[in-house]
Amino acid sequence: LALSLFGKSRGTDDQNGQGENGTAFVVEPEKARKWFEQAKLTADTRNYEYAITSYLNGLKFDPGNMEAHQSLFEVAGLYKSIGGKTATGKELREIATGKQIVDKFVSAELAWVKDALNPSLALKFTKIAADMGLSEVAYWAGEMGVRAVLRGKKPTKNAIIQFVNIFEQINAADKAV
Repeated sequence: LALSLFGKSRGTDDQNGQGENGTAFVVEPEKARKWFEQAKLTADTRNYEYAITSYLNGLKFDPGNMEAHQSLFEVAGLYKSIGGKTATGKELREIATGKQIVDKFVSAELAWVKDALNPSLALKFTKIAADMGLSEVAYWAGEMGVRAVLRGKKPTKNAIIQFVNIFEQINAADKAV
């Protein structure tokens, strides 16, 4: 089953993903589903920090799952509302258990969800998603990242240009314009 997002193929079947620069990752929806279920259960008990970790562990197995990314951001918002802190270096190292591109992906997302208004973290995550060939995720993250840049104290032209380049990379001319 080929998955096409905005004209780019994520792989030749539902088990393999191939990013732009030869960055391969394995998609295992069943393993991911178990983590997502755990995340929902722990979020319901208001253990938001563990719910965030569970979503990220699931996204290691299914990084293109938009519903999980959106749910993760909702939980992260609840985490911040009760005084949650930004991600520590230790947390970022713990979530990235290997050296695969998907480990960098979840580490970048953890940093971003715990500091969602930081445009540089949004940019880093969006770029990794685009490099992995996850166009839908990159599009969604890029939209939020551009809003973060424009809401910032000092919006920079350079940040906007970098987002435009990512939108061009994922064939999203409407957003690039």
